[in-house]
Amino acid sequence: MRIRLVAAAFLLTTHAASAQSYGFIARLGRDTISVERVTRTASRMVIDQVEHAPRVIQRHAEMTLAPDGTVRELTIDIATPNPIGNDPRAIHVTATFGRDSVRVTHKSDAGAPRNVTLANSGYLTMPWSTYMFGSYELLAAAAAKRKGNPIPIRQFIPGRLMLDEGALKKRGNVWEITTTALAGFGQIRMDPQGRMSSYSGAKTTYLVEVERLASAPDVAAIAQKFAATEKTSPVVGMLSVRGAAQSKIGAATITVDYGRPLMRGRVLLGGIIPYGEVWRTGANAATQFTTTAAITLEGLALAPGTYTLWTMPSRSGVQLIVNKQSGQWGTNYDAAQDLGHIPLTVGTNKLPVE
Repeated sequence: MRIRLVAAAFLLTTHAASAQSYGFIARLGRDTISVERVTRTASRMVIDQVEHAPRVIQRHAEMTLAPDGTVRELTIDIATPNPIGNDPRAIHVTATFGRDSVRVTHKSDAGAPRNVTLANSGYLTMPWSTYMFGSYELLAAAAAKRKGNPIPIRQFIPGRLMLDEGALKKRGNVWEITTTALAGFGQIRMDPQGRMSSYSGAKTTYLVEVERLASAPDVAAIAQKFAATEKTSPVVGMLSVRGAAQSKIGAATITVDYGRPLMRGRVLLGGIIPYGEVWRTGANAATQFTTTAAITLEGLALAPGTYTLWTMPSRSGVQLIVNKQSGQWGTNYDAAQDLGHIPLTVGTNKLPVE
């Protein structure tokens, strides 16, 4: 009996020693967007995460890992503390990852259960959420064990029951991840031990910077604070506020629909918005410009309709670009659709405008 107790104590101690607990924090400028706690062993990863971007969402994910570091089984609970309208308060998803498919069961308190099978054609496939970064670490570590560069991947999005296509490309100790959802490429920086030390979304539509935390954060306490703040200030988490301006000029009614990227302590022009690159003249969806009558804009003739406005900033001046495409996301700029470029008059405000 004594020998059995000693052996059991040894096994428990060994298991505890092999488990690692750490975290990730994602920031947009000076503002915290997401906080995550990770507990990991060789065969299992557990993630507790909360985000405020813009809604408060909590996730608890448990993943069983194969020897090559890929995910075999996933169970994830997604909670929205302050749902709006018919939004579900709780979603429960289970998924089994096979070589050629992902079999999924989706349950929520706002609808009937769903069972789907998603074909992944043998690609490296991992669970993915915009602000859940433990899965980024798993993805890059598993890719390092595979041949090829780039490596085609599929990302399983639990809340949307779909696979997003993409690829990983190795550049030194950095993996560049490209997917449809990212609308660009993120940069996963790995340390010699195969751990993600940081992530940058500067080249994606999600401009977050992610830092590894040596100590696991108290996600439950942070989630309570986020949820309480959201109840009193529901727009506090908005990443970029959507706005519109309208004016009647002669026979034409002019409307501009645009996103406003908040500064959040960042340098926008020349920083977040690089010189010499086309910018969406706002945030998120491309800036829409609509006129109800034919007009001339600084010598550029425009028929009634909707266009998009883009900007090319430089240190010597700024060009406004009028493009005949409309309705697209702000990273989908097609120069072949340009109608013309117009030089802008540039000034500087005495005080910054958030």
